[in-house]
Amino acid sequence: RFAHACTAGTAGDAPPLTVVDCALAAVDGGFAWLQQLRSLLTAGPGSVVLRRVEELDPATSTALCALIDGASDSDVRLFSTATVAYGSDPVLPRALLDRLAVSCVTIPPLRQRPEDIPLLAGEFVRRHCPRTPLPRFTPEALQAMLRLDWPGNVRQLENLVRALVAGGRLSDIRLEDLPENLRRLTARRPLPRLEQLQLEQILLAIRQAAGNKQLAAAQLGISRSTLYRKLRASGIEINRVLF
Repeated sequence: RFAHACTAGTAGDAPPLTVVDCALAAVDGGFAWLQQLRSLLTAGPGSVVLRRVEELDPATSTALCALIDGASDSDVRLFSTATVAYGSDPVLPRALLDRLAVSCVTIPPLRQRPEDIPLLAGEFVRRHCPRTPLPRFTPEALQAMLRLDWPGNVRQLENLVRALVAGGRLSDIRLEDLPENLRRLTARRPLPRLEQLQLEQILLAIRQAAGNKQLAAAQLGISRSTLYRKLRASGIEINRVLF
């Protein structure tokens, strides 16, 4: 429960990658949690990922700083993840942030990167479907999923796919197989005049950029994620807007 070894090593070796859930420090007790983490950091070559580091209480965060300082000569690579509002900084004690934020990678919410949805959905089908051949999403179902906002991000998408493939009864995942509440959210709506004009400008820019959406976004002065979001909201199939 404390740690999850993603890839098993050979006998006697530390796992190459171990994920540690910081939220469990409150369940197991900070001292016991830190002792188990200490054993991982001194076990030998490998990598440790501290998941949900924002869940640590102030006392455990302070002790973790001391633990990291004491393991400075360890050959274990330490990573951490935190879930925060997009565009905001993690709410962490300054001392802990200084030790963990040596190099940062920000992953936008799923609604900002709809181009990842087909790949993620396919991976979750492979992970959770109990039978072969694996079912495939029809274009209509994928297009509807591109128009969702996904407030629960990747976990929400995974839960949806898990529910769809449970029991292995579907050969294809069609639009009508999606939950009714999601189908209502993805229903196309008439575009107000201003949105229609914006869409026409976007499509014109894509045509002028020979289908290069990143170049089109730059010409419009918007981010590529914003361009994708506006196309998705208008019911335009992103991967077919090639011109």
